[in-house]
Amino acid sequence: MYKNRFVCPVPNWLRGKLLEYNRLYAFPIIPESLRNAEFQILDSGAYGLSLSNRKMNDEYLENLNIHYHKFSGKNIYCVAPDTFLNFKETIEKFEKWHSNDYHEVKPVIQMSKAKNFDWNIIKYQLDYYSDFFQGNIDFLFFSNPFCRQIEYPKNLFKRIHDLYAVDWIHNLGAGWNLQDVKAWSQTNVNSIDTIAYYNAVDSVDGNWMRASGTKVLKAQKNAFIANKIMTSHEN
Repeated sequence: MYKNRFVCPVPNWLRGKLLEYNRLYAFPIIPESLRNAEFQILDSGAYGLSLSNRKMNDEYLENLNIHYHKFSGKNIYCVAPDTFLNFKETIEKFEKWHSNDYHEVKPVIQMSKAKNFDWNIIKYQLDYYSDFFQGNIDFLFFSNPFCRQIEYPKNLFKRIHDLYAVDWIHNLGAGWNLQDVKAWSQTNVNSIDTIAYYNAVDSVDGNWMRASGTKVLKAQKNAFIANKIMTSHEN
């Protein structure tokens, strides 16, 4: 498996501009070709739903399953349907998904509220998914509860790696700015994704490289430097 990778969520205005990088596409966005990327992530769209106070109903799950079947493949990882900041509903969705014999998905660890890390809640989910996958989880998603790396418990991901047979941990929505990406590159998380590389690129904080040019060009340069930082710090 790979170590320390940056993943670019792709909005419509950056389609075709980031094909050399690992990428994330949130449902219902249609993913692009894998091309030179090592892997891609197909996301369930749970975070977007949470922002609009919407829920995943049965029809949503059916359509998500069709989407995953159509666009998944080798080195493409599908995120289990989840509920942002609700680990109980996330497990319920996981159970319902599998009771319907839907497409293979990778589990998501959720917290109970923002900026809170309760090891008992994390352990409860890890125990559940470890039992389900008979001890080995090849790809695990951790949902970032609105925190920067410095706000995380020290060595949280090392602890998970040490105590559970988890091959790869990806932190969904981690990396608020260039400094935060640097901090994540020196932890035991394997990969992160963040919209910060393209969000507000015309601001001082958003234009990480102080690059000139169009919004697209600035986002591409941010993606380049974030990818370089992550890949240069192998565990």
